[in-house]
Amino acid sequence: GVTVLAVELKADRFLRRMVRILVATAVREAVRQSSHDSLRRIVLSRDRNEAAVAAPSEGLCFVGAGYEPYDLSLGGAAIRQLVTES
Repeated sequence: GVTVLAVELKADRFLRRMVRILVATAVREAVRQSSHDSLRRIVLSRDRNEAAVAAPSEGLCFVGAGYEPYDLSLGGAAIRQLVTES
């Protein structure tokens, strides 16, 4: 079977390779079967050494851009799961 991982990211801006790093880190933590809050801890640590190496661009696709108001208190990037679990 094929496993598909869908990641929805929202931010007021993205840095170079940020999405690829977030996706790779999410996959790494899932494969390791890390605790449910490990990704949140890594993102909030703001320590690049805690994150995975950027995922290759193959297989990633841009779906669209939205223009709804963004809550800047969430930080640079918000992953839906991180926001809903806070």
